[in-house]
Amino acid sequence: MATNWTAEQRRAIETPGSLIVSAAAGSGKTAVLTERAVRLITDPEHPVNADRLLIVTFTNAAAAELRARIGQALLHRSQLQPGDLIFFHDDYYSSSTASHCGIYVGNDQFVHASTYGSGGVLLTALNGNPYYSAHYIAARRMG
Repeated sequence: MATNWTAEQRRAIETPGSLIVSAAAGSGKTAVLTERAVRLITDPEHPVNADRLLIVTFTNAAAAELRARIGQALLHRSQLQPGDLIFFHDDYYSSSTASHCGIYVGNDQFVHASTYGSGGVLLTALNGNPYYSAHYIAARRMG
């Protein structure tokens, strides 16, 4: 379902180069910044590496929400297929530094080795798990 952006929101999403987005609470800033970042990262002609984006928020909670939304949006656009490698960060690394990797097996599931909890090799839901959906960085297709 497409979002009906206001003229101001569309301008913030589509303006090239650096910009400052300042608006009242509940005005859609997070949605606008998410859309802008996803469009820059997935641009078919001139994609921007996520490491090159600087988005400053007033709170850590806002930054975490923005990171989670961008990760979810990229996940949906990645068209994951069984065998794709998927990468995650943890809370000790920046959101662009992979600290964990898994193999997507289909049906929203991936296999990975974990040192948390029981450890060992686990089969985990990708979108159905709040931790992994919020810490998703990217996927890569091999071959």
